[in-house]
Amino acid sequence: MKLYFYQIILVTLVAIASITPVTAQETIHITTDRSLYISGEPMWIYAHCSASSGNKHSNISKVGYIEILNKENTPVFQSKIHLTPGNNTVGVYVPDTISTGNYILRAYTQWMRNYHYDLFKYKPISVINPFSADKFPTSESLFKKDTVLTFAESDKLLADKENLLMVQVLDPYGKGRQVKAFITNSNHDTISNFNTNKQGFAKTTLSPSFGDSYYIKYSVDGSSNVHKLTSASKEGFVLSLKFTNNNTHLTVITNQKNTTGYKLHLSSLKGDFIQNYIIKDNFIEISNDKLPQGYICAQLLNHKGELLASRYFLAHVPNAITPSQIKLDKSIYKPREQVNMQLTGFTHLKNKTVSVCKACLTQSTDYINNQNTLGSYSYNNLKKWVTENIEINDILLCFSAPNGIWQTIPKINYIPEYKGKIITGTLLNKTNHQPIAHEKVMLNIVGSKSIIDIASTDSLGRFKFTINQFGNFELVIQPFQSKEGLLDYKVDIDYAYCNIFPHHAIPEFSLTKNEAHNVNKAIINMQINTVYNQNRYDTKKEINSDTISFYGSPNYSIQLSKFIELTTAAEIIKELVPHTVISKKKGKPHITIYEESSMNTSVGESFTLVDGIYINDVDRILEIEGNEIKKIDLINSNYFVKGIELGRILAFYTQNGNLEAVDFDERIFRQSHTGYSTPYIFHATDYDSTSISKSSEPDYRNLLYWKTDFTNNKHSFFTSDEKSKFTITINGINQFGELEQYQKEFEVK
Repeated sequence: MKLYFYQIILVTLVAIASITPVTAQETIHITTDRSLYISGEPMWIYAHCSASSGNKHSNISKVGYIEILNKENTPVFQSKIHLTPGNNTVGVYVPDTISTGNYILRAYTQWMRNYHYDLFKYKPISVINPFSADKFPTSESLFKKDTVLTFAESDKLLADKENLLMVQVLDPYGKGRQVKAFITNSNHDTISNFNTNKQGFAKTTLSPSFGDSYYIKYSVDGSSNVHKLTSASKEGFVLSLKFTNNNTHLTVITNQKNTTGYKLHLSSLKGDFIQNYIIKDNFIEISNDKLPQGYICAQLLNHKGELLASRYFLAHVPNAITPSQIKLDKSIYKPREQVNMQLTGFTHLKNKTVSVCKACLTQSTDYINNQNTLGSYSYNNLKKWVTENIEINDILLCFSAPNGIWQTIPKINYIPEYKGKIITGTLLNKTNHQPIAHEKVMLNIVGSKSIIDIASTDSLGRFKFTINQFGNFELVIQPFQSKEGLLDYKVDIDYAYCNIFPHHAIPEFSLTKNEAHNVNKAIINMQINTVYNQNRYDTKKEINSDTISFYGSPNYSIQLSKFIELTTAAEIIKELVPHTVISKKKGKPHITIYEESSMNTSVGESFTLVDGIYINDVDRILEIEGNEIKKIDLINSNYFVKGIELGRILAFYTQNGNLEAVDFDERIFRQSHTGYSTPYIFHATDYDSTSISKSSEPDYRNLLYWKTDFTNNKHSFFTSDEKSKFTITINGINQFGELEQYQKEFEVK
């Protein structure tokens, strides 16, 4: 959606962005109840929109967009979420049309689309479709053999230069392997050696020669393992990081002779601009006092603004925080027994969620699950890999810095949806496809209440409406109080979702045989729960929705069930609707509405609606059968919307509320539309309840408990009939706007 037709808004937003660039950015944090889903099961999603500088709620956007992308970057699921300071929980069923595989869940706002798409939130998930004929792939282990991961500064090795290299060795089950390893060249000469820690991590240096090949070699149980390193580049740039006292040193390592005048661009993890520095003698020294806390992205740019190298670093190690703990009254429970949980040390987190589900449906690994999602790893979560010889900035080499270059003032193509969902499009002449400029257009929604918004098209025929609706509905867009000559039109609605996709590589899906066995049991559980309706959630009250008609309480509301049945709408108006007269003008029926008797009695034009839709042709209304009409609302004084006079309102509502009772003019634009996903609240099974405690129905819930946006430290829930291992997962947003996660396992026997 281009802003050339909103000049005032554009000037305001550019002014905000240029004066306060930090507060002009926001981010959506998404947490889910687990990481592996079965088609047909509910997926619980909690979304919170916060200012990029921390965990305070952002007031910029009220609408969040969530998509599930497959490995071809095709959206297989899309949803809109109504964002408020809390209670942003939705429950959606994983479509049974989704194939078994790995996917990416991404979230963003329209305002975030003005920045690079790398700033969207991404979360890897897996889906198993038991209804598909294809069996999900299994193996004895996660990998066919040991896996060696290598991470160089700025993601490259430079020939004839000393390069810092992080290495992680994983066994076939994805667990860190502690080994002594050697780096050799193509002549089998040993260049260096290193020892990995319990998580399989090690730090070493390498000065490769151009054209030579290098290998990491180690032995386990008499078996030799060999991993070939990426070939060294003769040309390129690397940002090398060192700390001395209270300063950060960034050195440009390159074979190029002159880099004077190159720029070092620093931004936060959320893309907020921090500072630019001009490179001199391939070196920059920055006082840590001038750098904010939190992750920082450094990007090296040449004279043309082209990105040459990038990396993450942390200038300030956060102050020590009380260790966060999940305490249970037991480690082993019986079926249908109450679990009491105490949380300590979580006060530094906001927008917390807690989930308790089968352990096989929650991913917990020793390796970085997605190198493009540093925002999903807070310092508290990364420090588990920090040892005596490996610092936090060494671990940050495992994350790929984005390729996008962020600017202080972004190119604003999308305005923030701070009041609700914005629908934009173009009004065109149906015959010659030319835009219809400077025409008032009206949006209505089909239903049991009347919703209206009025806009004017600009010189290019562009319009903008704002609505707040949940679920699926039909909208109607037409020229305001349209005349016959203006019905030769068509409407092009803009696509609401972002059509630019990341370059994240999604790995192939596989399970070990043991994992497959446990997941098969979870599939059976899901099928049992479906039969006995054990999913335990109810529709939640809609928040800030357009729940009443735009005109509020009518002067008169005639409920037709209280009267004898009349044949047509015309008879009902004559007999039952006060202050209303049907007459004829130029041979066509006309409805006139009078005000209450007063010293200056006045007569006004009628604005007639059927099931929320403006109908200009009175003939169509008068022909509605009497038994189809449920009620009629009357406003018998002039009504205005956005300073535009509608006249006196006469609103008809039919029994079904779907406009079927009226002969609708097919020339008028009418389209199905999807609003916000309906919010839900999770109901955990309570065996203290008399009605449930005596129930003999089987209980094989995969998800035992789900709670969002909580502040209390004590939680309790009941186990099911399933004898298995379960994982408790706590997620929350820390003061730097990063997602922290903590897990604890217990067993039901």
